[in-house]
Amino acid sequence: MSTQKKSTKTSKKTKKKDGILEKDEKFRKSLVELNAMKDYIAQRDLMLMESLAAGEERNKELDLLKIDFESQKGDYRSIRADMTRQYKTMESEMNARIRILETELTSCRIKLSDKESELLKAQKEAKLLMNQKQEEIVLFQRKNNAMENSYQDILHGALDNLVFKMEKLKDRWEKQAKVIQARNKKKLLEFGLNPLDL
Repeated sequence: MSTQKKSTKTSKKTKKKDGILEKDEKFRKSLVELNAMKDYIAQRDLMLMESLAAGEERNKELDLLKIDFESQKGDYRSIRADMTRQYKTMESEMNARIRILETELTSCRIKLSDKESELLKAQKEAKLLMNQKQEEIVLFQRKNNAMENSYQDILHGALDNLVFKMEKLKDRWEKQAKVIQARNKKKLLEFGLNPLDL
């Protein structure tokens, strides 16, 4: 019967350990995903900054071309129209690219926030599980101590009982020994032998 109880306790402990290992694995995966998301956002921020810087540089170039164009208005109307068209196209493309990057950045920030929430939840669950395990260990230790004290009381009681019985038997054995000694002494005297000489 005690073997069945032990196996049940062992299986419960194994299941709880598996639960802890599974939560630890989820926690580690969340950390990896969170770090990957942060790297991705940093790359996107860098690309956005580079795009903005490139747009600003192109604006400067266009301003310089406009100054040159103003000095040679007559022959360069077609060039100006072409440059304006290119500028508008480039500006439109740049704005579209910026909007895409801003949308991706917003999406990544939302995902990052979700992952951080999941991480906090996993940390709370892990802490709660650790507290439960600690309480179980303390309870088990108390039960173990109580059993140990109970076994000690039983052992002391049994030893005390044994000593008491041996004391009772000792008196009876001493009486029997005296009877046997007296009988042997009498027999020796009948044969003419002095028991003290032996």
